[in-house]
Amino acid sequence: FTVVRNPWTRLVSGFRDKMAEGTHPGGLFGHMAQSIINQTEGQARADKPTFEIFVKWIIEQNVEQGVRINPHFGPQYHNLCIFHSQIKYDFIASVEYAGPLGREIFQRIGVEASLFGPYDEVSDPRLSKSVLYAKEWLSKLDADLIEQLYEIYKVD
Repeated sequence: FTVVRNPWTRLVSGFRDKMAEGTHPGGLFGHMAQSIINQTEGQARADKPTFEIFVKWIIEQNVEQGVRINPHFGPQYHNLCIFHSQIKYDFIASVEYAGPLGREIFQRIGVEASLFGPYDEVSDPRLSKSVLYAKEWLSKLDADLIEQLYEIYKVD
């Protein structure tokens, strides 16, 4: 089995952690953020790209270069070896529902364990800041950008 994350929430979380909040100013992600800004025509010079600029960069990386996007931002299926029957999963659970689904997984394999503790307002991954930001930020993108993002992450 494997546990994956909602691709929309994961994209926003990766942006927040690696680009927006600047936790990596001098490292790879600081350089990546600066590169994104430098490649963007009409972008006011800033230290960090906006979410919309970041999304456009993700789309350009996928379409123009045909390369894998950094694993923090790219589709999860690249890392899960799903295509070409490399690995067959009998159960794929989303982290947002891993608590209840985890019980079923462990019951199937005969183990008494839990993926997560009880969900409450503090620990429920469906109520994380990235989930809330994803709803807000993605709603501000135009439909064409959303469709292009969907094409990149639809397997996830």
